[in-house]
Amino acid sequence: MKIKNLIYIFNPFLLGIFFILFLFSSNLGEMIMPIEIFSLFLIVCLFEVSIFIILIIFFKDLPKSSFLLTIIMFLFLSYGYFYDLFGSYDYAWYIAIALSIFATFIHLPINEKPILRETTS
Repeated sequence: MKIKNLIYIFNPFLLGIFFILFLFSSNLGEMIMPIEIFSLFLIVCLFEVSIFIILIIFFKDLPKSSFLLTIIMFLFLSYGYFYDLFGSYDYAWYIAIALSIFATFIHLPINEKPILRETTS
């Protein structure tokens, strides 16, 4: 397996580990290290592996699946920060709506046409 493929595989997992380590460092005196960290790591890894397998089956492309899994994991793991920051989940919905409208306008000028190729017999 190439090193580039390993980067695509481990990139979303490193993001998940970051959130676990951040949670642990924030509550350093309140958590027992081996039990909570292992259980959080196991839950995040199982969730990431299951979503990653679904994305690989759906897209059949490792870089696209890895990028989309990274976005999904970032939104999934940081969703609670919106509530802590604003006191309501309304702003998270507003941001999601704004990003979807932005993505729509970005993709409007794309003109998809099939590539015409000459057939040889």
